Amino acid sequence: MRCACYARYSSDLQRATSIEDQLRVARTYAKQQGWTIDEARIFTDAGISAASMEGRPGLQALLAAAAQRPLPFEVLLVDDSSRIARDIADAIRIMQTLKFFGVRVIYISQHIDSANEAAETLVAVHGVVDSLYLREMAKKVRRGLSGQHARGFATGSITFGYRTVAVPDPSGKLDPNGHPILAGKRVEVNPTEAAVVRQIFEWYAAGSGIERIVSRLNAEGAPGPRGRRWRSGTVRTLLLNEKYRGLLIWGRQSVDRRPGTRQRILRTLPREQWHVQERPELRIIPDDLWERAQARRQDVRRAFDLKPGRNLVRGKNAALHSPHLFSGFLRCGVCGGAVAVVTGGHGSPRYGCITSWRNGRNACSNRLTIRAKIADAHLLAGLRAELLQPQTVQYVTDALAAELNKIIDERPKIRARAEQALKEARRRLANLVAAVEDGSSTPALVEAIRAREGDVRRLEGELSGLADPVERKLAVIPTWVRQQLEDVAGLLSETPERTKAEFRRLGVSFRVSPVQNEGERPFLRAEGTTDLSVLLAGEGLSTTDATPLR
Repeated sequence: MRCACYARYSSDLQRATSIEDQLRVARTYAKQQGWTIDEARIFTDAGISAASMEGRPGLQALLAAAAQRPLPFEVLLVDDSSRIARDIADAIRIMQTLKFFGVRVIYISQHIDSANEAAETLVAVHGVVDSLYLREMAKKVRRGLSGQHARGFATGSITFGYRTVAVPDPSGKLDPNGHPILAGKRVEVNPTEAAVVRQIFEWYAAGSGIERIVSRLNAEGAPGPRGRRWRSGTVRTLLLNEKYRGLLIWGRQSVDRRPGTRQRILRTLPREQWHVQERPELRIIPDDLWERAQARRQDVRRAFDLKPGRNLVRGKNAALHSPHLFSGFLRCGVCGGAVAVVTGGHGSPRYGCITSWRNGRNACSNRLTIRAKIADAHLLAGLRAELLQPQTVQYVTDALAAELNKIIDERPKIRARAEQALKEARRRLANLVAAVEDGSSTPALVEAIRAREGDVRRLEGELSGLADPVERKLAVIPTWVRQQLEDVAGLLSETPERTKAEFRRLGVSFRVSPVQNEGERPFLRAEGTTDLSVLLAGEGLSTTDATPLR
């Protein structure tokens, strides 16, 4: 069979030689199977994260090659699934895409073969364990940054007006290169830049506009952040930075990634959640100047009736841009058209069938409306309650556990293959060692011994992992599923843009139908569906919820 290979390493987690190691594993596996690797079909991404599919030319080239006809290769060899994607849904979606193109995918270290019916479930299981591990790792990173902040060290990039000074660890320990290990970096005032900061505040408090300040700074050749020219956005940000009044703040924002992309979304947290430390030695702006600048800023906003900008995306898709929570997620149960705000304006907006209100009763007979505030509260409460139902947790857990049980019978076969491979690797290693003992000690032979030792260690690690009973993974699944559902329910109480993003991820959709019972006022009934497959990485599970709205 003709084989292609894919390898990747992250600059923050692995060494550049990781790609060579991954390709060596793939070549060894192909040789054992009697397959041929097409050297022109080796795809790599160096120093790129697998958090999303974006910005990875090697992966995109692989998918493009797989779509060619005639098919240039039949098998794709990858060291393990995390090389393709760390997101469970992405990993399975890529596997499904390659299978659709007729390419067989093999994750060598995990003994996962897309030709096996249990392949997607195996990838999901590895993803579950990785997900829990990464959550704990993220907590440790945040805890470490919080500790550095409490000790007065820098926890982020340099702010204009300051500089950092390395502080050696008191223990006097050295790193592998012989340099002192650092306890952290202490922040101190940069006198030259601090003078520019004070000048900006004084100009603004005296009545100069931001554009005027930018022009003066650039005309006078004042140094800007990172040596760049001054811009209006830079000055606006500078005027709001409380570090200049001697407050060292950490944890002001949280960082999320838009699902399926590398886009980082910054969310400002409530002030009571910030870590604020008073550092008088870092004060550049005295309190009276700070207060005068902030008072003038508020005067400007009131004079021009400026309102805080919303963070929703502009465009025609109401699921993205509309400030109303369920706009873009409601459909009329009569005509199937969109249900959105049709009347009431800013004072009391009401949801209704757009087709009926624009084109009349002949187009759609559904003329009922409901206040958006009431509908949003009812729908959101019903959706959150359904997600946290014990039946929902049990249903999702049972579905994933059932798939895991199907692979239990495969473990003896996998173990037997691994044991045979280990036996062969030890035999080859023994032959190489014997050659050295007989007097043959060339650099190539020494390198071959190192490679065989690496194979033995890897195979021993695989066998050790296979000794771990599947029942232990089954025990983790209920906790993971419950944690996922609780996280989703919590996100539904966030800002509209955050909640709408979660709606899109979950495939939330409601059909709103008029109901007329004899002797009662007509009302609207909403029947909604929520796809939970995103939580189970392609298991295709979904749940429905019907919530009556009056």
